[in-house]
Amino acid sequence: MSTLNVLHMSDLHIGDKYRNFLKRFGYVPYNPDALVAVAEFAYKQKNEYDAIIVSGDVVSVAYKDNLVLAKSFFETDTGLVHNREWLYSESKPTLASCQKPVIIMPGNHDKFKGILGFPVKKPFENVFKKYWKSDRIQVYKLPSENDPQLGIVCVDLTLNSFIDSTVLGGHFGQGRLYDDEIEDLKNITKKTKEMSAVTWMIHFAPCVEEHFELEDIEEMRLLNSETLIKTARELGIRYIFCGHTHIHHNYMVSKDIEVLCCGTTACVEGNKVDTTMFLHEIDIDGLDITSINSKRVNYDIVRQEFTYDIVRQEFTYEENDDKQMLFGWLK
Repeated sequence: MSTLNVLHMSDLHIGDKYRNFLKRFGYVPYNPDALVAVAEFAYKQKNEYDAIIVSGDVVSVAYKDNLVLAKSFFETDTGLVHNREWLYSESKPTLASCQKPVIIMPGNHDKFKGILGFPVKKPFENVFKKYWKSDRIQVYKLPSENDPQLGIVCVDLTLNSFIDSTVLGGHFGQGRLYDDEIEDLKNITKKTKEMSAVTWMIHFAPCVEEHFELEDIEEMRLLNSETLIKTARELGIRYIFCGHTHIHHNYMVSKDIEVLCCGTTACVEGNKVDTTMFLHEIDIDGLDITSINSKRVNYDIVRQEFTYDIVRQEFTYEENDDKQMLFGWLK
């Protein structure tokens, strides 16, 4: 038996370019004070986790200035402030001083060519090539490549083209598992399972329409969710990390598959979003994950800091002739 701990972030939406312009149209941008609090919490709690995982939407729009700013948040390790090592250049936050492995995958915002949201992959991959070298699927091994106890198979499910969406404006928020990716996902997962326990990380919350009450839910859907879950069940995947919704929610999509959905880690907008992180304790027995226990970390906008909140889960299961639905909620 072994235990790995990961600090789960998502939907940081870092970026100053057109930040105020986008806010006027109802877009919730990142909060610079919250981002500082993210770095402070990560630094002060660095002995409590083995790695940081980020399930997409690192930036608001994939402008180079935004991507470079986000990269500095993960990598800058010079000019650190004495006794406040989560800051550099007096006031800018960084995670580099935590000295932990960082796993980053793209979300839909990381592919936005501009404010019209047409998907493009090169800007993100050019700036974040240290983290994302693959076209669609990449495997990270923890605690290290030489000691692979856990393999996190990250799957980029962003749209290849705006015409792949199913509704007008759907290219802004929809994702898709393409048919020609299923075999690659199966083969890569099977190969990884030969060496370690395996979990998946994606950006889009699967079966979002069944588990969230959100405006414009159709525009948030992961298309072909059912195929993704069927594939996960065939491969024995029990846990899937994700983000996208800006609402934290751990829920079951089958009797044996749990989705661990982070809120937004750096956007703050009253009751509209959950500004959260999660500390996941992953128990591993050989090549199997036996359990994942989660602690929610909430942002206090008044104190401008993150504090722990224990996650307690209850689940009910309903079955009918046509389909199975599993509902979960947090109390």
